[in-house]
Amino acid sequence: MEANEAKYDLILIIRGGGDWASLRAYDHPAMALAVARSSVPVATAIGHKSNTSMVDRAAVFSFTTPTAAGKALNAAIWSSTKANGAQTKNRQQEQAPALVRSAPVVSNATTAQLKSAREEVASLRETVNLISRTHISDLIDVAGQRVCLLSKGVSVLTVIACVGMVISQDAFLPMLGITGSWLSNTLFSVIILGICFAALKVQRSRRRGATQPAHRDMKRPPASFNSWRDRIKRTVTIRELRRLIRHSP
Repeated sequence: MEANEAKYDLILIIRGGGDWASLRAYDHPAMALAVARSSVPVATAIGHKSNTSMVDRAAVFSFTTPTAAGKALNAAIWSSTKANGAQTKNRQQEQAPALVRSAPVVSNATTAQLKSAREEVASLRETVNLISRTHISDLIDVAGQRVCLLSKGVSVLTVIACVGMVISQDAFLPMLGITGSWLSNTLFSVIILGICFAALKVQRSRRRGATQPAHRDMKRPPASFNSWRDRIKRTVTIRELRRLIRHSP
């Protein structure tokens, strides 16, 4: 309301980067709803390129970083402000006579206002639901990329370990009580490589279904959206991610 009364052309929300805990306020539905309902256009420049919040989704447009916002405003804000101001003034002047001619009686006005308010509430509710669904999808995508990257790291370590065991089999076989011979060395190499191949195949299969919901419910599912969001931001295993997806809000 203050921005509207002051006749501002744009509201810009800027916040530097930081960990996810310091940016939690921008994921609050009430704040996203306030941005969506603002009569003055709202733009955001929050965190880094990888940070996407509900407020970013609710804004008219969102810059990737505060630096990008500064560059864009420095290049175009003045000319854009003048053009938008002239268009708004002309539009208001064109609409004013029509509003005066179509002014209804008090009872009709009350009914029309009530109907308009209900439609606005329904529209805002739909907007908030869309923002929430998009935000949840973004959280799942980011978590999926994280757990898949960690899974690939485990696969690399598995290959390194297996190759190291094959190369150092002369030291491993005596520890297992096996005498070193051509046959025992060959069998040992085949077994280690088979285990490595099987482990890589299992990990690859899990990565393919990382963003699919689990078949079983969690024993202790998240009690609220905030709890679910905190857990999916910290998850590092594909199994936990799939269970959280099953219990997504």
